Amino acid sequence: MTCALIFGCIGNLILKSKPLAGICYLMGYITALFLLCHGGQRITDETLSVADAVYNSRWYHGDAQIMRDMIIILARSQRPASLGALPLGAMNYSLFLMIIKTSYSYLTLLNQNT
Repeated sequence: MTCALIFGCIGNLILKSKPLAGICYLMGYITALFLLCHGGQRITDETLSVADAVYNSRWYHGDAQIMRDMIIILARSQRPASLGALPLGAMNYSLFLMIIKTSYSYLTLLNQNT
C-alpha cells in the first residue's frame, strides 16, 4: 500500500508543480512494479503448465518407477508457486491493478484536500 501512496503523491506532484519530473518518477515506479508483477505472474503460469506438459507426455509407457514419479509431479504441480508480497498475497496482475486503483484513490483524495 506504500507503493500506492507514493504513486498518489507523485500524481499530485504532476498536477500541482513539476509535471516533467513527476512523470519521469511515476513511469519509473510503475515500470518497476509492473516488471515485478509480470515476473510473479509468469512464475505462476509456468508452474501451472507443468501439470499439462507432464500429463500430455507419454509417461504411461514408462516403467513403474517413472509412473510413480510422474504421479508425484502431477500432485505437486496442482499448487502453483508464486512470488510473494507478504501482506497482500502474490505478485501478479491483479495486485498491480489493485495498486493502480488505490493510487488513483489517493490521488483524488490529495487533489481534493490541496
